[in-house]
Amino acid sequence: MPQRQPGSLEENEKGARIIAAGVPRSGSTLIYQVICALFPDAAVTKTHKFTEEADAKIVVTYRDFRDVTVSMARAMRSRNGQPFKWGKLDEADRSKDSPMRIQGHEKITREELEITLENALSKIEALDSYRGLALASDRVLLMRYELFFSDYDYIFQQLSGFFGINIDRATRREIVEITSIKRNQERAAQLQDFSHYDPKSQIHGAHIYDGKVGGWVRFIDPKDRNLLLESLGDALARYGYVPTEGQTGLMQS
Repeated sequence: MPQRQPGSLEENEKGARIIAAGVPRSGSTLIYQVICALFPDAAVTKTHKFTEEADAKIVVTYRDFRDVTVSMARAMRSRNGQPFKWGKLDEADRSKDSPMRIQGHEKITREELEITLENALSKIEALDSYRGLALASDRVLLMRYELFFSDYDYIFQQLSGFFGINIDRATRREIVEITSIKRNQERAAQLQDFSHYDPKSQIHGAHIYDGKVGGWVRFIDPKDRNLLLESLGDALARYGYVPTEGQTGLMQS
């Protein structure tokens, strides 16, 4: 189990408050699972809304908002009984004879994007509030999906520094095993669709497609890409996903 350092969460963390927050579809569920495994006796809350509790440590995840928006639309499809199934979309794209739309696997429509964008923008407002709190306090940790996706060493490094703990190798191996994509896909497979979820792991049905960075481009028609940039451009620049005025080239995710 992790060893505590002076100034860290109490040796007996019962009653300690931790909030696992973040923009939807930004890896917040993974970070929630890791935190719960590290602090099994703490009160850990998962949320996509802004909440400020004076006694709580807060870990906030975010991700390229184009990936977020498209992933949210994919989840909405699942709630409506038309989940994307892994690999099918790529097969449709590769086939010259296949229409772009295949029942249950068609690309996200402009209407779906417009609906989802409104929700995504409200969640970015919450992220901005956490970002402001992080600038004024050392009890908020912001974690960028593109840096921790498939990199547990980075996750453990960030969390150990933030919480003031040493995480031994055995604990790391155990956490990787119980929170891996494979294990979470197995959990998701037991659930009918995204409207069903496991309250312990916070995994929904059809929760994970493949989580690839930049995967949003595969799910939408090229003519709709400008809609995402027009709607999300300021936020993308603010968080370093596209260049701000005077910069050249795209920022590295």
